Amino acid sequence: MTLDEYYNKRKCNQLKEAATFVREYKKRFGKVPPEEKLNEYFFLFKPTHLNTKFKAQMKLMDNYELSKQLLYKNYQFSSYEEFVEYCDEQTE
Repeated sequence: MTLDEYYNKRKCNQLKEAATFVREYKKRFGKVPPEEKLNEYFFLFKPTHLNTKFKAQMKLMDNYELSKQLLYKNYQFSSYEEFVEYCDEQTE
């Protein structure tokens, strides 16, 4: 599998995995997970704020400013609430 193929495979599965995570968290804990629990998926939605975990991930490759630009340019959901609503509508 090429790197491009792997990237496309992960990109396609990321939203499905994030929705499953939100639904299962809600089943287990009876509430919506806090944004910081979605540190693997925060590029899907526009975060309310850049918490410590999100910032640390964006600094990993010494390209924080580029990551920040891409985050606020390429998100799929305009808010965390919109993202959670989408997750609630999904079925396995």
